[in-house]
Amino acid sequence: MRARAADAVFLLVVLAGGAIRVWGASIGGDVADVSAYRHHIFIVESGRGIYQTEARFPYFPGWLGVELGVWHVSQILDMQFWWLIRIVIVLADVANCFAIRWVAASTQGTDRARIAGMVYALAPIAIIISGHHGQFDALPGLLALVAVGLVVRGKRPVVAGLLLGGALALKPFPALLIPVILRAPEMSVRARLAVCAVAGSVVLAVSAPFLLVDALAMYSNIAGYGGLNDQGFGGILRSLWLIRADNVYLPGAFGQEISTTTRWLTLALMAAALSWLWRASTTRVAAAMFMIFVVSFGAVSTQYLIWPLPWLLVANVSLALPILYAIGAALGAIGFYLVYWPAMILPATQIRPPALQFVPTFVATQVVAWLVMISMCVGTLRPPAMTRVSRWLFYLCLVAIALAARPIVDQMNWYITEWIKFRQ
Repeated sequence: MRARAADAVFLLVVLAGGAIRVWGASIGGDVADVSAYRHHIFIVESGRGIYQTEARFPYFPGWLGVELGVWHVSQILDMQFWWLIRIVIVLADVANCFAIRWVAASTQGTDRARIAGMVYALAPIAIIISGHHGQFDALPGLLALVAVGLVVRGKRPVVAGLLLGGALALKPFPALLIPVILRAPEMSVRARLAVCAVAGSVVLAVSAPFLLVDALAMYSNIAGYGGLNDQGFGGILRSLWLIRADNVYLPGAFGQEISTTTRWLTLALMAAALSWLWRASTTRVAAAMFMIFVVSFGAVSTQYLIWPLPWLLVANVSLALPILYAIGAALGAIGFYLVYWPAMILPATQIRPPALQFVPTFVATQVVAWLVMISMCVGTLRPPAMTRVSRWLFYLCLVAIALAARPIVDQMNWYITEWIKFRQ
């Protein structure tokens, strides 16, 4: 009876979280990224290639297939496209609650798994991104989470590969899990290779028609997209420049440059973390990879903030970490939206972006959010779990980190000089 009561509470909390997301989707409307989804349909209807236009499409073609499918259903049911595609995203995010419970049950036990699923259901950063914002990261995140759940259980490598490939075919960020899976101790080496090989085959099969038409254009759209300086390290620099210069973008090409240089630092830090946690569980290594990414990469778009949360919840870390992260990340997102998309947070407002009166709030929330992210990152890296070989690999990674950090120091010196001498 106790288990049934706990399950009932879990279901009620998940339904409440879903209702909040539906409400956010309802007031969000056909704006920003959701409007871009409709524009992608317009491009296809006009007979143009999605990768051959001025529109930015930094995804593999799987997401275009989802957009087209939702569009056709909306026409058949005579429903608004923006509403239906938002509901698809919300449903995927609600499904993440059940996926988190399933994965966490095999690593943390049933009671902890229920709580983890409920935390995600009510997590403000997940509600904001999937409900209000309408970004679809919850969908590839769901497929990737179930794939890793199969890896953790040591079962069905082909199915895990199909799911991971499906996640990658929607959005490239689950690729951060490939090195994690390649060293997953829960599966044999042959099974790990099978997961990655099947995943790559799925992405190749989905992309083949577009690669045959214009492989260079597809590569430029996906590999050439460097993210936006919305959050994390880049977000702090952007908010400080905004408060100094009343300019919504970083000066000159600095934003793009910091994206390029921090990319190498992020890769070096991830390699170091893999060495540091070589004997740790797959879920904790995955949490560390995503936390390092949002902490160190200089071009973190706001929707990226949802990526680490499921992994923090299924990893063998204190539940305080994902709870604090969900709150801190939400603060960073809210501060950004108040300036750039005030209607996202204040639906009835007549304030037009950029809302410069909220810039001090933007700066404060960015600093708080980044400090929270750093704390969470440290939490996933403790304690170390190295072997003798991985220790030496870790030392090599420290050299790579030092080399990667050097150009960032030079860039920061330039930025500080420009910030000090700037006169409004």
